[in-house]
Amino acid sequence: VGIAYLTAVLKKNKIPVKIFDEGIEKKGEELMALIDEFKPNIIGITSFSYGYGFLEETIKRLKRNTNIPIIIGGPHIAATGDEIMRVTPVDFALVGEGEVSFLEFLKQQDQKRPDFKKVPGLIWKKGKKIFKNPPGGFIKDLNKLPFPDYEAFDLEKYPCFAEKTLPIITSRGCPYGCNYCSVRLSMGRGFRPRSSGNVLAELKHWYKKGFYSFDINDDCFTLDLKRAERICDLIIKNKLKIRFQLYNGIRVDRVTPQLLKKLKKAGCFFIS
Repeated sequence: VGIAYLTAVLKKNKIPVKIFDEGIEKKGEELMALIDEFKPNIIGITSFSYGYGFLEETIKRLKRNTNIPIIIGGPHIAATGDEIMRVTPVDFALVGEGEVSFLEFLKQQDQKRPDFKKVPGLIWKKGKKIFKNPPGGFIKDLNKLPFPDYEAFDLEKYPCFAEKTLPIITSRGCPYGCNYCSVRLSMGRGFRPRSSGNVLAELKHWYKKGFYSFDINDDCFTLDLKRAERICDLIIKNKLKIRFQLYNGIRVDRVTPQLLKKLKKAGCFFIS
């Protein structure tokens, strides 16, 4: 979802981008062929912590085969900061939401004398020294973001295409501080919801394209009980024949019998 949002923002700003999912393609030579064909001026990689070994391997393989700078983002970097810069030959790392800061990075990269100090959340090297810029603020109005560009992926190769299922995020951030959860590092402690109308617009967008099943990836979809009810009401009112699940979990103290009934009527079939 993060890559799909970033791709949508880049295209909106007329910046060409290509996606390579090594979990789907599984052939390193195909990645190098794409790089040779597309000739990017930056290679971006995202990673969760469970893929850290694979991330290191990929960075080293790229560095053996190309001189193109590499920038790393994603949850692992949010949690570990500059560690990746110390143990791999990666050039840059970006902490936090990339939709705004990555555009600023690309702007600086295009300059004859780039001033990387201006890029919020950027970790970068100058010689052997590592610099860590202060983090930028989180995006307050998520309604201004374009819908994630899932069509930039080769969707036919994914199980979700056959199942007509897509992920969707209706809010970012979580006000709680559960000790097992790292979302506060990557998305912050504030709750930033999309409006119910904006969520409906995205659901309708994909519904018209033949997708009728959705995985809601929010960390606390039901934090605002009234907003959750409004989303359900809009799905019901617009007669969207969809099904969705809240497999990422909702808090047991943020649910009511009334909301549960509306969730079921709107098409929710699974809750964690």
